[in-house]
Order: sequence, then structure tokens, then C-alpha cells
Amino acid sequence: MPVPQLKIFRTLWGVEAQFSTDINVLFAEIHRLGYTGVEASLSDIYRLSNNDRNVFHQALHDHKLELIGTVSTSFCPAEPNVWHDLSIGEHLANLDKQLSELIEYKPIHVNIQGGQDSWSMAQKEEYFEKALEIQAKYPQVTSSHEVRIISDFTLH
Repeated sequence: MPVPQLKIFRTLWGVEAQFSTDINVLFAEIHRLGYTGVEASLSDIYRLSNNDRNVFHQALHDHKLELIGTVSTSFCPAEPNVWHDLSIGEHLANLDKQLSELIEYKPIHVNIQGGQDSWSMAQKEEYFEKALEIQAKYPQVTSSHEVRIISDFTLH
């Protein structure tokens, strides 16, 4: 039986001002600090690689880093940090679109923050039922953002 290995990843979310914007300088520093990889959204990937998939792949390879991808269905990668009040169908379309693109970067895992906390329980159930069908096409696990979306205590 193989021995489990602890992998430690550095998120790129919310720390843009703390690190170099040069992908090779940033990834060299993350590797030097002992991280196994980075956790990044498509917005992070676009920003760091100037929308060049090969640049991002090469930087991961050169600095011996792995990728955990992140998807947030309320945000559009082309408009980072701009929240949108979307329908269930729009969230599902964002999920499928972002997963299909993110999978090209070969993440070892994808964290998904999907849906909307303000929905009714029936809407949340509808979203998750359909989201699971979409996710069946991709190798990842759903993160429900600290279970807020499915909590009975969510304010409506």
C-alpha cells in the first residue's frame, strides 16, 4: 500500500499585491517556499500568463508545481471580482464552461464554489442535482463554500 503524501498548495486568490506578477518569479518563490503547487482560478491563470495557456503549463512544469483549479459560478473569469446575480441556468452554464476550460490545465483537483447562498432550499437542490450531472464529466469534487449554501440558517 502506498504511503499517503501531504501536498501543500498556495492559493493565488486575494494575494495579488503580495507577490510578483511575473509568473516565473512567482512560481520560483512558491516552489522555494516548499509548496507542492498553486490553487488558481481561470482569472488567476489569465492574469499570470497573459492568456497564453502554454506559458502557464510551462511555468508549472519548470517550477515543479501542480495545480488545484477553482471555479466560482457567480463570477465570470473575464471580469474578476465582479459578482453577478444569476439564474440557476446561468450558474450551470458558467460551471460547465469554466470546468471545460480549466480541465485543459490538467488540475489534480478542482474546488467548486457554486450556486448562490440567497436561493431557496428548492433552488439549491435543483442547482446541485444538475451540477452533479455536469461534474460527472470532469475529475473534481464540489466545495459548497463551507456549506453556507445548504445551511438552514442562510438568510433569504
